[in-house]
Amino acid sequence: LAAGMLTGKITRQSRPSDARLAQRDMPHYHAYFTEQAFTVVDALKQLANEFGRLPSQLAIAWQLAKPEVSAVILGARTRAQLDENLVATEMQLPAELIERLDALTALPPEYPNQFIDMVQHWLQPRNVNR
Repeated sequence: LAAGMLTGKITRQSRPSDARLAQRDMPHYHAYFTEQAFTVVDALKQLANEFGRLPSQLAIAWQLAKPEVSAVILGARTRAQLDENLVATEMQLPAELIERLDALTALPPEYPNQFIDMVQHWLQPRNVNR
């Protein structure tokens, strides 16, 4: 859930000291909260609102809809958080919404992305006349 950004716990203005990442003294965690990451989160929040769901639910449902994702790991600390997140398992996302989310988070075409794009192209169903 983007280290708390999709739940609203971490924002541009607020990074509470009780957040799990705030408690760790690891340089790559501090680099995680970039302007680009918050821009993606802002757009995801808007899409979630349009779809009538929470950003966390939309993010989880989106990952569950991706064939290349074998498991989604939830970091819920409470039963209420778990219940909120499990709603995503019942969501059916329209192809258009998945495409918008994919475009929103697309990385620049460099390695390994070029390789991943090639593999995903191979995985596309093909019409083969037999």
